Amino acid sequence: MKARAAAGETLATMLAVALSVGSALLLDPEPGTAVLGGMLALTLSRSQLERDWRGRLEAAVALPLIGVVAALVGFLLLEAPVAGAAAYTLALAASVFVRRFGAAWRRTGGLLAIPFTALLVAPPTIVTSGPLASAGWLVPILVPLVAFVWVTLVQLGARAVGLPMSVTERGSEATETTGSNASPAADSSRSARSATVAGRRDKHGWLPSDKMALQLAIALAVAFLVGLLLFARWEWLVLTVVVVLFGNRGRNDALVKGIGRFAGAAVGALVGFLVLGLSTSPGFAWQPQPWWLAVTVVALALGIFGRRFAYIVWAFGFTVALTLLQWIAEGAAPVGPALIPAPVQRLAEILVGSAISVAVAWFVLPVARRRPLPRTRAEWLRAFRAD
Repeated sequence: MKARAAAGETLATMLAVALSVGSALLLDPEPGTAVLGGMLALTLSRSQLERDWRGRLEAAVALPLIGVVAALVGFLLLEAPVAGAAAYTLALAASVFVRRFGAAWRRTGGLLAIPFTALLVAPPTIVTSGPLASAGWLVPILVPLVAFVWVTLVQLGARAVGLPMSVTERGSEATETTGSNASPAADSSRSARSATVAGRRDKHGWLPSDKMALQLAIALAVAFLVGLLLFARWEWLVLTVVVVLFGNRGRNDALVKGIGRFAGAAVGALVGFLVLGLSTSPGFAWQPQPWWLAVTVVALALGIFGRRFAYIVWAFGFTVALTLLQWIAEGAAPVGPALIPAPVQRLAEILVGSAISVAVAWFVLPVARRRPLPRTRAEWLRAFRAD
């Protein structure tokens, strides 16, 4: 039953991603916009499963506005990295902090994470061709809205034909039967229900959402500082912090997620760069190949299906696809001898990002443990599964 539900979710998600990418290309034929549309559809497909009609209406109104803010922060990151890093950190921390104000704010905070996560993969670009060439400012409004519409239509259609989608109806809102660490927005909904809705303050008066917001702010600040000073591509370091800490459910959860993120992404990055290596000529000229699309589709489908069973599978599939999509969006890739250290640097960024996240979760206002720390190999294997 779980496998059927995972297969149904995978089919619906991949269809929504394909439709969003195609629509984004019609709006702006630049690869970066297409990658943004695909990323938004991928993460929205996860979070929208939990929303009722009111939640979907909130998303339809909020996403275009959030998309504009995310685009402005993205351009700020490109033109003034320090100021952009500060704005990004404040925005993500605020998205967690507002959980203390109730369910509507919790959902809005989860939505805020979606385009902000996507811009780490596909930074905003200036539209120079296509129907929006003279009104490029509409892209950050229309692309999130188009992705939302396609995700909603596909999910409603899937339910209409009886396709299992890994949810059960409880009251008026669809709630997941099993959890996963696949999406920051989805993580936000689960952790908020277990922490903020309960409203349990610790002996010092801190709400869990307050602690997690401060943890995320500190970890992102450290990640940006280390990334901008030591790495040429700091995006993966920051992305790792967002994935591990946004919606973590205690310091043990952050540790397990950090290890799983590194293990799955390590293998995924190596496979992704192997694909790049196979696409270079003897003269080290980078040549994109049509079969890249097939590899990307298979990797994403594997990750979406496998995240119901083990987070490592999701981290692997997502990283393979992300490695290829990032170079496609930028229109360039490491060539010749430069291809050799690229996966090493990528792994270093993931490792450093995981270490920063776990250290902050354990030593900066740690949230009460919600699961025991695994001790045996069998317990670790169970911990890496979606719970």
